[in-house]
Amino acid sequence: MISEKSFLSFILNFFSQFKLWILFVPFFLISLNIGGGLAKLPVEIRSIKIVKGMVETNDLLVPKIDGKPYITKPPFYHWTASYISYFFGSVSWYSIRIPSLIAAFLMLFIVFLWGKELGGDHLGILSVFITFSAYLFVVLARRGAPDMIFSASCFACLYIFQKIIKRYNIFLFVSFFFMFSIAFLAKAHVIFLVVVLPILLILAVKKRLRRIFSFDIIFMSLITLLVSVSWYWLLYLWNPDEAMYWFLLEGGQPFDLKIVGETAQHFKPFYYYFFRIWDLFLPFSVFIPITFFFFWKKRKMLFSDEWTYVVFPFLIVFLCFAFIPAKQPHYILPILPLLSLMVGRVILDQTESSQNQMKRFFYWSTVSYMVVLFIMVSGAAFFIISYLEYKFVPLLIIIFSVCIYLFSIRLFLLEKIQLSIYFSFVVLSCFFIIFCGYFEEWKSYDRHRKRSQVTFYFNEKIVKKDLSFFNFKDCESIYG
Repeated sequence: MISEKSFLSFILNFFSQFKLWILFVPFFLISLNIGGGLAKLPVEIRSIKIVKGMVETNDLLVPKIDGKPYITKPPFYHWTASYISYFFGSVSWYSIRIPSLIAAFLMLFIVFLWGKELGGDHLGILSVFITFSAYLFVVLARRGAPDMIFSASCFACLYIFQKIIKRYNIFLFVSFFFMFSIAFLAKAHVIFLVVVLPILLILAVKKRLRRIFSFDIIFMSLITLLVSVSWYWLLYLWNPDEAMYWFLLEGGQPFDLKIVGETAQHFKPFYYYFFRIWDLFLPFSVFIPITFFFFWKKRKMLFSDEWTYVVFPFLIVFLCFAFIPAKQPHYILPILPLLSLMVGRVILDQTESSQNQMKRFFYWSTVSYMVVLFIMVSGAAFFIISYLEYKFVPLLIIIFSVCIYLFSIRLFLLEKIQLSIYFSFVVLSCFFIIFCGYFEEWKSYDRHRKRSQVTFYFNEKIVKKDLSFFNFKDCESIYG
């Protein structure tokens, strides 16, 4: 008979042997059918129009939709999508979603490195799969929008910052400002809330705030500032009035400052993120309560511990966004990997420690996790049976996932909880094969079907049951 420890050691050593290669598992899953379907949201329609305009006119300075300037965000994402479109020879849903996919891989790579430094390979691998399993991460990794590039760049800045604090290195120093420039050129001023504010508060707590007045930091900050605002400066030279209008409009909107004009407003109450974090971080959101209590008990150690660089930025950014009137789910994506590291730490601590006061709390959290997993698999099976015409392969995947799920339950009942959670990632992988390979494409068509029904209704036209109405300008696959 193989003992629990030897079997667990075999599984973990197997993952450790591959180390970075294991990152290609989630990368492969989220890349499935990434070019399938129509626009997932209006932002993708805007993205493909802007990129198509850049490719056709070779004008990379001013993002335009139907020939009119649309400058709500800096164009780094659109530049990236344009060059990828040049490489593939056409502008398509595939080419505008690839930048987000690459940024998602970067985020997972940094999660692994940071987790490995905090708790070894086991924490690195576990945190990678927790991050990959989060609903918000998967959705934005497959969306043609600047959010994932911005989030990955901000997360890279936070990781590099804590590395520099521990050991100064000129390569890391330059890398920090390089990633900062990319993040700024992706979503502009938001980086000051996500990166600069947490760093200043951590330096204040560590009593190292005077370090920011050193020559090297001032010099690199000035260079980064010049690089970051270079696009705004060129835009101002192109058309001062247009540049100032869009800058003030986008800059004031999140804070409900109506300086000029009107734009899309997403104002939500203060508690919005306190509710949304539960579905955005599914299925591991069930571990949030025990994670909160775990780190609360260790709060006195955090001021001198390396986990300061994980816990503080998460709390600071989360609370800042809670107080800002404008709220969108993707705003908290940059700090989602920080939560993954914390949850991973709790899971390893609770499963490796034989005597622990929170053992019962962790037990019921794991039970809740298994229940959520069951609901997700059941939902995938219902979708396949109810909506897919070709059911054979998807049903085989679900049947396989059910077998692994039952095996995970057996391990859980035998109190081999860590092994049970590791095998649950196989179940989640099967779920995301269905989600990425089938559901998202079906949902994009279904969403546009409902919109076109409304349009046809008000135009007093009959809605046809075929897919001919998908061939309209905003939703068709556009080629350069």
